[in-house]
Amino acid sequence: MLGNNPVLQSLRSQIIVAGKEIRVEKGKLLPDFSIGYFNQSLVGNHPKDGMEKYYGVGKRFQGIEAGISIPIFAKPQKAKIRAAEINMQIREAEVEAFYFGLSQRGTLLLSDLRRLQIQLDYFRKTALPQAELLINKSQRAFEAGEIDYYQLSQSLNNANNVRRQYIEVINQYNQTAIELELISGL
Repeated sequence: MLGNNPVLQSLRSQIIVAGKEIRVEKGKLLPDFSIGYFNQSLVGNHPKDGMEKYYGVGKRFQGIEAGISIPIFAKPQKAKIRAAEINMQIREAEVEAFYFGLSQRGTLLLSDLRRLQIQLDYFRKTALPQAELLINKSQRAFEAGEIDYYQLSQSLNNANNVRRQYIEVINQYNQTAIELELISGL
């Protein structure tokens, strides 16, 4: 459920990057091989075998070179590798802590959503029909002269309070559902 959370995905990608950093640092301990080719021309007089000789544009000098470099001092590089490994452990701990907090919040939101759904069901099945009935009976009683204007206004006020509470519960339900979708990454 929480796997699509963008922050969690970002933190997990940092673990991948930290793993690649470890590979790069370990790679620096390996020997490095190089090979090259060059082709150049030297125009003008240049000494050769103790004598000056003229070389024109058509005369080219070519060569190849090869090399190997072997790391001699490995201790600083091993410290960098250890630092990269510690960085990866830190990233893993951050992901675990964030996931735990997200999971806890998700569980709480699901519980709230269920509670609010029960309240909504109560309002739809019981409270709202009773409020409607109260409004109808109060208006008929007022028209028949059985209650005065103050009692009618009290009855209408009570019925409207039930409707207002219903709307507040709908708002809470929607806000909770939105937050749950947000942390789920939907």
